[in-house]
Amino acid sequence: MKAIIVMITSACLWRIGLIAIAICLTAAGVQGQVVVFSSLTTPSNGGGDIIGGGVTTAPVTIWAGTFTPNGNFNLVDVKVTVVAEAGNDPTFNVFFSADVTGTPDSITRWRQIGFGLRAPAGGGVVTANSINTPIAMTSGKAYWIILTPANSQSRIVWSVAGSFPTPSYSEFNHTNPNNFTFEDRSWIGQGGFPLQFQVDGLAPSPASTPVPPSLILCLTGLAMVGLYQMRRRLIN
Repeated sequence: MKAIIVMITSACLWRIGLIAIAICLTAAGVQGQVVVFSSLTTPSNGGGDIIGGGVTTAPVTIWAGTFTPNGNFNLVDVKVTVVAEAGNDPTFNVFFSADVTGTPDSITRWRQIGFGLRAPAGGGVVTANSINTPIAMTSGKAYWIILTPANSQSRIVWSVAGSFPTPSYSEFNHTNPNNFTFEDRSWIGQGGFPLQFQVDGLAPSPASTPVPPSLILCLTGLAMVGLYQMRRRLIN
């Protein structure tokens, strides 16, 4: 009778331990990477021209598109669909900025997340992820993704989803706000002609309250019991 009780107890502990291990593994994986925002579609050659200062056929130009996350996230990377202009430098930079009254924050607060990236000749997605320190995004708050030329001869196209309107002279800002040295710029939202980009982030824990320390200790203990029982079965 005692041997039967021991066997039943051992089997129960083994199963409980396995369940605890599964719970711990699930809890460890809840903070996986997610797509915070995406307007990526089929690459196209139409969009906003990113132009350096040495290109004489057009003024220096940068573009920025805005998005608003629906949760709190830490930025992982930004993907942009871009096309290299033939005969010009295909390198560009990517910045991240908070929104201030409908425009990107002061340039001194821009966070560079991609430097000297190369646009493919036929168009394609390029990932920017040179993040030195974590960048937190707050739910419901607008942010901007900004593309600039990396060199004076840079000229690339930031692809759009849908038709892209021709910017008029008045849409360019010649007052150089934020003491930015580039002559022209244009900030656009995600209307009928969104710039193509994707923002990836780390999702917060789905739990609204922290797990009590006592429960963590209990699950850890049960997991250790499960591992011990598994070891005994393998030995026997």
